[in-house]
Amino acid sequence: MESRKLTKKDIKSVVITFVLIGIFLFGETFPQYKHFTNITLGFLIVFLIVLPSFIEFKKIKKQTVRLKDGLFYKVIVDNESLILLNINTNEKKAMKWSEISDIHIIAIDSFPIGSISYMLRGQDFVLEIPMDAEGSDVFLKKMQNTLPNFDNEILIEATCMLHGSKKLWSAA
Repeated sequence: MESRKLTKKDIKSVVITFVLIGIFLFGETFPQYKHFTNITLGFLIVFLIVLPSFIEFKKIKKQTVRLKDGLFYKVIVDNESLILLNINTNEKKAMKWSEISDIHIIAIDSFPIGSISYMLRGQDFVLEIPMDAEGSDVFLKKMQNTLPNFDNEILIEATCMLHGSKKLWSAA
């Protein structure tokens, strides 16, 4: 027979089992408290069933995609490149217009307010530009004027989405 070490999870399961058995036996030993012990057992069993589901739900909720809040960003464009500036940290991310291979619009419905961002993909990285960032109107005009076959209809469709992604432009 193969032996293995007990884990914390194993020990917790054994302790919980003994506690439940102890409460049950207490109710059997002292019939005047049987009603109380049955309620306590029921509560503990429901709690032990619901708690793991709640913990998994919290893990899933933490993994959801969050788009950047445009209030903290500024987009600066010129003929050669674009820069995304974080107003709080002064962190800059730059990309040349010639490096952009395609652009998507991503909409994420995150209650109470959703958000929309442009996702610019280059060969080595992706740059997210929030649609509500300062200077995004200038950025949009520059995209419309600089990028051949820029699709304004898809832009309109994408801004009406609650959740999803649409390809706005591609170099190929």
